Amino acid sequence: MRTTRFTLIELLVVIAIIAVLASMLLPALGKARQKAQQATCSGNLKQVGIAVMMYIDEHDDWFPGMMQASGTFISDLSPYLRGKTPLGASFIYAKSPSDVHVYWCPAYNPADASFVSGGHTYWYYHGCRAINFYMRTTHASVQGGGNELYTRLTHIKKPGHKMYFVDSWGGTSFSANTYPFKLTASVTSRLDGRHSGMVNALWADFHVEAKRSEEFSKNTYWGNNAGISYTRTP
Repeated sequence: MRTTRFTLIELLVVIAIIAVLASMLLPALGKARQKAQQATCSGNLKQVGIAVMMYIDEHDDWFPGMMQASGTFISDLSPYLRGKTPLGASFIYAKSPSDVHVYWCPAYNPADASFVSGGHTYWYYHGCRAINFYMRTTHASVQGGGNELYTRLTHIKKPGHKMYFVDSWGGTSFSANTYPFKLTASVTSRLDGRHSGMVNALWADFHVEAKRSEEFSKNTYWGNNAGISYTRTP
């Protein structure tokens, strides 16, 4: 019985064909992975949006607090995200991105979440998101000083045109003074177009929509305080 064997040339041809097919498929697989990450990120933002809506509904239209410093955004929303988000210091001592659940964006590089202080390394995985500085119940820098500013949903004229909670890098709050709204601003704290140049955002009317990084400098209304009014006490 004759046994058919491949010649060396035939084997090399097969390997070359497989290599060509792989080079054609890998970019497509990479794009599919990026799309999946963006979809997961959007889904997480929608869950945060639902929690904010529930909070506002039960607090006479007032927004939750801030994320930065002693802000209360995370603790304010925790009753509405029960089982999906840890409390307090658990964020700082999170062991993995999954520990912060809906606050995590899967396209964010986990290594960028590290923060070293006093010889200890902390992991600010929730720092891949930022909240609009102008849409706050209070702000840490003025808490207890009698100068607190508060806003509510009914204080915003065009909530569908105001970004509320977005993809970020290096900071937990943003405004129209943040890159890429302001192109001369520092990039060490910025909105992050990590989804193929797109920034995922939860808007103040609670829809989720991504915008290209190059659009921001032409649309500062999305991140400024125009059309927002405040009061001293909630």
